[in-house]
Order: sequence, then structure tokens, then C-alpha cells
Amino acid sequence: MGTMSALAAKQWNLSARQRVFIAMIAVVYVLAYRPWSQTSASVAASVYAGVAAMLALVLIPRKTRLVMAVGIAVGVALLVFVVGRAALGLQA
Repeated sequence: MGTMSALAAKQWNLSARQRVFIAMIAVVYVLAYRPWSQTSASVAASVYAGVAAMLALVLIPRKTRLVMAVGIAVGVALLVFVVGRAALGLQA
């Protein structure tokens, strides 16, 4: 029980260097998978969702609770995935 409360109290405190690193990983990820040239719209939507989650983590301000930061990133990824699939003509 103590571990969960300790985890819930942790804060999202990335340095500028860590944020740049995550953004670079997002760029490498999107360039490696090239979702704009994927034949599968589902794969393309998944890649865009992953990149959106990474960029959301970069943009989340310091001192945000860790659980909230992860929740925001998951929510952004889910939203981008659903909207992306709908935009590409697939059912969500």
C-alpha cells in the first residue's frame, strides 16, 4: 500500500535534455515507420498515436503528478488513434 501512495506522489520532472531526447526519439520513430507511406491505415494511425504520446510527454509541465502525466499521454495517444482511424476511413 505504501508503494502505491509513494508512486502517486511522484512528480513528472524532466530536464530540458531529457525532453529533447524524447522529441528526437519521436522524430526517429516517425521517420523509421514512415506512416504516410504505409499501406495499412491501422499501422499509420498507431505510429501517429505513439508519436503524439511522446510529444505530449515532452510538453507536460514540470511538477505534474506522474500518474497524471502518464494518463494524459495515454489519453492523447488514444484520441489520435481514434481520430486517425476515422480520418483514414476505418471504424474505430
